[in-house]
Amino acid sequence: MILVKMREVAEAYLGSEVKNAVITVPAYFNDAQRQATKVSGVNTGLKVMRILNEPTAAAIAYGIEKKAGSAAIKAYLRGGKEFCKGINPDEAIAYGAAVQAAVLNGGANLIGKLQEFTLLDVTPLSLGLETTKYHFMSVVIPRNTRIPVKKKKIFVTSSDNQVVARFSIYEGESETTLNNNFLCEFEIEDILPGPAGETKFEVFFDIDENGILTLCAEDTSTGQKKGITIHSERRTYEGIETVM
Repeated sequence: MILVKMREVAEAYLGSEVKNAVITVPAYFNDAQRQATKVSGVNTGLKVMRILNEPTAAAIAYGIEKKAGSAAIKAYLRGGKEFCKGINPDEAIAYGAAVQAAVLNGGANLIGKLQEFTLLDVTPLSLGLETTKYHFMSVVIPRNTRIPVKKKKIFVTSSDNQVVARFSIYEGESETTLNNNFLCEFEIEDILPGPAGETKFEVFFDIDENGILTLCAEDTSTGQKKGITIHSERRTYEGIETVM
């Protein structure tokens, strides 16, 4: 309902239909919360161009005030209020989101100083796998890593003659997964039997510019790959797919 109302307010102010949006969320939002926010935007009829951390949006507003000057931003936002040192946090976040939307829509060509502007967003929480029966979390992407990012890590079988490898994905800052947030789980089956530690797996974590995660694991012995994609439109995990 909030996004519906905000869209109505924006359309009334601009005098035209609003189709695209940059939506801000608290930095501590986990993957599921970001997914839910994006789904809400899609259900409102918006194309969600970017999910942006609120502190990042506020930093953009501050940085652009220093670089581009309030006059340029005012012109682009069609008569928006001037920046001021006493701006409240909500307004700063809104300005930052508007600037990011301008950049994504090619506005950097209209506001000269925006050509020097680069957005570097980060992951709010560490991401990794549960690796032992003691629920230890092996971090693949640490907290505050710049996104988009793609990283891989090597894992091995933990028991003799293991034929199934299960990958349980978590986010959080605790050393054990018991205190972290469970994201998803998938498996690679039909592993060639052998001693513990012999079969190796390359596990890839891929985070896009919206902070949304895609995973893939490959058995280096056979080349078999399995992955899982989080479909934001449905807020569910669309099963386990063979990665072609």
